[in-house]
Amino acid sequence: MEKTFSVLSTPANIDETALQAIFQEYSGQLEHLAVFSTENIDEDDVIYLEEGPKNFFPIDYSQAEIVIGENGKITETIIPNDYDIGTVAMANDQWIVQYEYQESYLETIENAHQIKHFAPSNWTVFQLPIVFIIITAFILGGWLIQKRITKPVENIVD
Repeated sequence: MEKTFSVLSTPANIDETALQAIFQEYSGQLEHLAVFSTENIDEDDVIYLEEGPKNFFPIDYSQAEIVIGENGKITETIIPNDYDIGTVAMANDQWIVQYEYQESYLETIENAHQIKHFAPSNWTVFQLPIVFIIITAFILGGWLIQKRITKPVENIVD
């Protein structure tokens, strides 16, 4: 995203060769790299995308200023992948960059998404051992108190 936005720093024209170079750098992972003008997209969506990269259902490619594929600029109609985690978009004040992952890379994306959002936290990992240590400490403490209480009684009995 950052590399693409640095190429798009000039609002007058879009450098197709620079975008193609960025696409080629990640060609094993990307299916499409699309650039949209923020003027053509709903303002609420732009504000949402300015917060950072978001996975969501893709913006219609027919609204794109340019779409880059493996062989350069794509002019034919593109049917977006309906797998919502497979498309990432981000915006700045002038442009929205959206890229779609290749079908072969979607399993990797799904695994990364699951780990990021649904992996156990540190508390979950250490919760059971901490509970067992606390229970053991209470049992040991109770046993020591009982031993201290019964010590005078044992001395009297002796």
